[in-house]
Amino acid sequence: NYSVGVFQHDGDNSRASKIAGGDRTIAARVVVTPLRKIKAMNLDEAEIGVNMATTDVSDKSTLANGLRGRTVLSQYTFFSPVFVKGTRRRIGADFDWNKKEFGARAEYIQVNDQRTNQGLRGDTLKDAVYHAWYVSGNWVLTGEKSDKSIRPKQPLFQGGFGAWQLAARYERMWFDSKPTGEPAFANSRAEVILPNGNKVLTLGA
Repeated sequence: NYSVGVFQHDGDNSRASKIAGGDRTIAARVVVTPLRKIKAMNLDEAEIGVNMATTDVSDKSTLANGLRGRTVLSQYTFFSPVFVKGTRRRIGADFDWNKKEFGARAEYIQVNDQRTNQGLRGDTLKDAVYHAWYVSGNWVLTGEKSDKSIRPKQPLFQGGFGAWQLAARYERMWFDSKPTGEPAFANSRAEVILPNGNKVLTLGA
């Protein structure tokens, strides 16, 4: 399976009240089943997806237009945007596997933002780089087939207890730039960005 699209902007998650976000975006994704000859452990149905996107990012805004790092629940910003201009490049890969009531998923993504003429003296800086990945697993206790959307055998409020599962997920996100030998600073126009990130372990039922 594959898909290709052209969009006016690069998504809601890159925009905020003080972040303009990117402009025209070209995106593509391909999903394959490279293990289809291996019948053991249901690996023949395991899917691997790869994706990429390029976005035009301008510095017309007087505020920094890079991506930020913020937690969902507390809304704590652990990485503030830096000034960027040029092309935003995204590359990613993901894995999806299910066998009866068990499932596992993983994903990695990297985003590079060019910083053309964004230095304190108008010089071009090394790309700002954002990385993120997660791994997760689940076990459907009530016996339904594990999938992205689980259909209960005995739906809730229809004489049953619904579908119950145990799930665990570990994720990490961090921000930096390519080292140049210069000191790293937490400054929106720093030549070398001070690395910063966050990681979360989630358990649920």
